[in-house]
Amino acid sequence: MPDNLSTPSFINVLVVSPRELDLTHLNAIREEGLYRFYFSPTTIGLDGFNNSLDILSYLDECRELIRVNQIHTIIATQDIPALIQARLHQEFDHLLIHNRSESIESSLLCLHKYYTRKYIDLSPIPFHAFDLESDERELFDVPVPFPWIIKPCTTACSAEIHKVHDFNQAAILLPQLKEKIIQNNQYLKPFFRTYCNVNQYPLLDKDILLIEQYIPSITRCCVDGCVYDGEILVWGISQVHSYPNRPESIADFIFPALIDEATQSVLEEEYVAVVERVIKYGFNRQFINVEFFVMENGEVELIEVNARLSPVTTRLYRECLKNGDPYEVLLRMSANERPARPVWNGLYGVVFYVTTFLSGYTNEIIDFQKMESLSDIELRVEPGRYLSPDKEIGISLASFNSIGESYDDMHEEAEIIRDSLLLNNNRDKV
Repeated sequence: MPDNLSTPSFINVLVVSPRELDLTHLNAIREEGLYRFYFSPTTIGLDGFNNSLDILSYLDECRELIRVNQIHTIIATQDIPALIQARLHQEFDHLLIHNRSESIESSLLCLHKYYTRKYIDLSPIPFHAFDLESDERELFDVPVPFPWIIKPCTTACSAEIHKVHDFNQAAILLPQLKEKIIQNNQYLKPFFRTYCNVNQYPLLDKDILLIEQYIPSITRCCVDGCVYDGEILVWGISQVHSYPNRPESIADFIFPALIDEATQSVLEEEYVAVVERVIKYGFNRQFINVEFFVMENGEVELIEVNARLSPVTTRLYRECLKNGDPYEVLLRMSANERPARPVWNGLYGVVFYVTTFLSGYTNEIIDFQKMESLSDIELRVEPGRYLSPDKEIGISLASFNSIGESYDDMHEEAEIIRDSLLLNNNRDKV
């Protein structure tokens, strides 16, 4: 830590609703002896859905952990916990990052996909907010050309994202989405009503689907980086690969991206422009990644903004970048240390997804026993869950990563792992 700053000999860190990858990545940092980690209960899943959580009581639990353990800073690596993190950072003036962290409003505008389009997107594609309390006949009034991409406004990990081609398909899908979202998103409303301006952002108090025009693209890319007191540091660009014959699905993404320098420059320029808008709403000392469609003519269109660190890319950054540990950087930013710009070392990292396009119970699709025998793999569904994925997008069951010099070699090894995890090699011929 810088000598001219007053910091404790140990920094006590509260991790809000940690995922398994957080525990794995933080163990490496724990060994350095600079930090002591405390964890609030993991009650918010990767998809952001929950049908039982009392979020205001959960906040009280976090407050008690802060007081009892003399917490100095707080981190969160999922979308909903990032909102909780922002609130707690503002409440406790003894925290190292108090009044210098991200605001609730800036996190909210990245989380809520409708408001991202309305306030953050520089040139949004056609989009519309559809109230789930509406009659299905109101779908005919949606002013968005087909095909549509339909998604909940406050979920994560591509949960319940669907591509529809006509009104009939949308009407068939609507009851399923209505039941899922209304049952599993009510827990957020007390937080929104208490800590957000629902007069300025009235859709926070409603159950909303975002309907967007489908944009055909040649690839998708994600630009990642962080903000420190107004300075934007770009870490790099990753690129999505899709499954054959299913261009909407995500099979893997590679870092750094295998795209030309001109496209990379456009993506970085668009990233900076988007992040500058988020900064105007109070975003600071946090990671932020922005996903883009890349069109054949070289233009790009925003997909979404994630205002938090991405645990799934951590091993890629640690092994492919000098100064590339995002957890370490996040902690150092909270202790008033400006991060160094990372430098690529020549290696490539890939996050591979195990995906299904089949409906059925997870126990009939994935080999959970085999999954438990593998290291460095994150399970994204639980045993006994019934899946009904979009047939063009699919649903991710697990993810794992690989580091090397050749994408083709890593892809060949990943195919073997995928086949071993899916029962009866049941990948629906992806």
